Amino acid sequence: VSYGIFDWEMQNPAGAIVNITFFGGDDAHLGSGELVPGGSIEGTVCFEDENASSGDYVLLYDPPSFFTSDRAAWINP
Repeated sequence: VSYGIFDWEMQNPAGAIVNITFFGGDDAHLGSGELVPGGSIEGTVCFEDENASSGDYVLLYDPPSFFTSDRAAWINP
């Protein structure tokens, strides 16, 4: 499975999709590469929401590929 920073988006409480930013966070950026079955990777993906508000933020995994339909979402209240 390939992975990369462009596989991620964030939905803010207003329902707007926020794309990644290359500023902020730490030096442990996710990067990109391939994972074998059972493999794992750690890294930071940073977002900036200029209209930040309280409510549920949703982290979306949706790789831009014609070869996979893998998608996932995590809610951060």
